[in-house]
Amino acid sequence: MKILHIMGKKLDKGDGISTSVTPFIEEQNKIPGVESKLLIAKNISDLSERQFKFDLLDIRNIEQIMNDAYKPDLVIFHEIYYLSFVKLYKILKRKNIPYIIKPHGSLKILSQKHKKLKKKIGNIFLFDRFIKTSHAISFLNEGEHRDSIFKCKDYIIVNNGLQIENRCMTKRVNSGIKIIFLSRIDFKFKGLDFLLEGIKLISNEEFIKKNFNLIIYGNGEEKDIKKLKFILSSINNEYVDYRGPVYEKEKNEALEDSNIFILTSRSEGMPMVILEALAHGLPCIVTEETNVADDIIQNGSGWVTTTGPSEIKKTILKAVSDYSNNKEEYIKNSLSLVKNKYDAKKTAEDSIVEYKKIISKYR
Repeated sequence: MKILHIMGKKLDKGDGISTSVTPFIEEQNKIPGVESKLLIAKNISDLSERQFKFDLLDIRNIEQIMNDAYKPDLVIFHEIYYLSFVKLYKILKRKNIPYIIKPHGSLKILSQKHKKLKKKIGNIFLFDRFIKTSHAISFLNEGEHRDSIFKCKDYIIVNNGLQIENRCMTKRVNSGIKIIFLSRIDFKFKGLDFLLEGIKLISNEEFIKKNFNLIIYGNGEEKDIKKLKFILSSINNEYVDYRGPVYEKEKNEALEDSNIFILTSRSEGMPMVILEALAHGLPCIVTEETNVADDIIQNGSGWVTTTGPSEIKKTILKAVSDYSNNKEEYIKNSLSLVKNKYDAKKTAEDSIVEYKKIISKYR
């Protein structure tokens, strides 16, 4: 089976979609009989200088690729709102090549409200047909499907996956408990406003008594970073700190040096950073909107909160107490969840089963 993945933007080490697509393709290529490649739907001069464990195709040779060297059995579009996708899907239709769309949360109601007018016009004149003539939509979970503005008959569920390293964090030792927020600094989608309002309700005495602190990592638009720094300065709390973005080795070190992960998002498809946190043995405090809340609760891998500030405070204090009393169990459950459900090898194998059904139906 030949599979062509298409992204509208370059691979970025700080981007969740890039983080999920790369291991997905690598693991698909380990499956006998599968040849999976990636096309970046724009000219990027530095692609030849980067090393990947899969083939990158050049958008400038797309017609030749489809005719000769690599005619795929199935094409996967990652996300939706790229003008280049409109041209590409028309080529696929002309050449009778089936395609599916993996929206990565971009069809969710809240995502559609972002740049609402622009998306509404784009949907009417360009993207509605692109979506409706696809052979299926690949959702990350039932939550993403449930919240999608497009209700389609043909859809599949394929989770994000992580290439799991053998880690044992049961000996993690810190002088206190470190809670970490590591994500895009985005008040609207990542719920930073809720988190900070919840933190405001926690007194210095409670931080001292419970022996914990909270560290925020991430990058984002300048206005959001300025807003974050201003709010933190007004809180004037020595137990809460913003340390900027971290990537790759520094990111792993930050996770390894922490105890509990927190993400209070308003809307998510499937946040890779939660999987990364679990893979480092960190139980997670999450909102329902992260789409992993059920897994977290069912596997004893953390706590679920609402977006209400008082509830966030209550959940943080409970999490610290619970973790202090049962650290080893929370670490074990977190590692177990990501290994059993979100291993990239498993998700790649699951995807091929679903793709074969689509190809068979199309033929």
